Amino acid sequence: MPRLVIPNRPTANPHPMGQHQRVAALQRVLADASTPLRVRVAACLVLLFAQPVSRIVRMTVDDVLREGQHVALRLGDPPTPVPEPVADLLLNYLQALPASAPVIARALGYHDKSTTRIAADAGAPWKSYAPGDHSG
Repeated sequence: MPRLVIPNRPTANPHPMGQHQRVAALQRVLADASTPLRVRVAACLVLLFAQPVSRIVRMTVDDVLREGQHVALRLGDPPTPVPEPVADLLLNYLQALPASAPVIARALGYHDKSTTRIAADAGAPWKSYAPGDHSG
C-alpha cells in the first residue's frame, strides 16, 4: 500500500472572537427564528459557554437542570446557570424533542427494562416505537 500523507491543519485560532462580536452573534442567533432550534441552542452554548461542538452533541436532557424559574447546565461542578433568554430557548428545544418509549414508560411509573422485555416477548422491540432513524 502506498504511503499515506495527511496534511497538518493548525487548529489554533490566532484571532479569537472579541466580546462585542460574541454578544452581537448571540443576539443574532436568539433573534433568528428561521434557523432550526437545535442549531440555535448549539450556537448559544458555543457563544455563551465556549463549549466545543464535540461536547454539545454528547449532552443529554439530564444535563439540563431546572429548579423553579432557574435553569442550569451540568458543564462542571457546580452546575452553570443559564441566563434568559437562552434558558427559554433551551427549554423550548427540550419540549420539542420527541419522547422515546423508555422515557414514557418511566414517566408512567414502569421500569424501562421490564417494559422492553415485555415488548420483545410480544414481538415489538422499543426501536420500532421510538421516533427517529434506527437503521444504524
